[in-house]
Amino acid sequence: MDPLATARRYGIERGLFGNSRLWLVLGVIAWAIRGFLWAWRPAPTKVFSGNLTEGETLTITQLPPVPSRRKRRRAARRLRRQV
Repeated sequence: MDPLATARRYGIERGLFGNSRLWLVLGVIAWAIRGFLWAWRPAPTKVFSGNLTEGETLTITQLPPVPSRRKRRRAARRLRRQV
């Protein structure tokens, strides 16, 4: 489990509701770190911007995932057996 997630949870449970000042401070710090990471995340990239005229279509596809190492090894073994 993420240590910052634990600190955030304990900060609320033990700090805010349990009256532990140490956990409250650690929770505030953990929440602040999460907020800064959220604010500094990269902006999504725009791939296309424009108007489609009548008759034009837009096809949205997703690239297939990269095969795992296990699948690559199995495919290589199959190729070696065929040769």
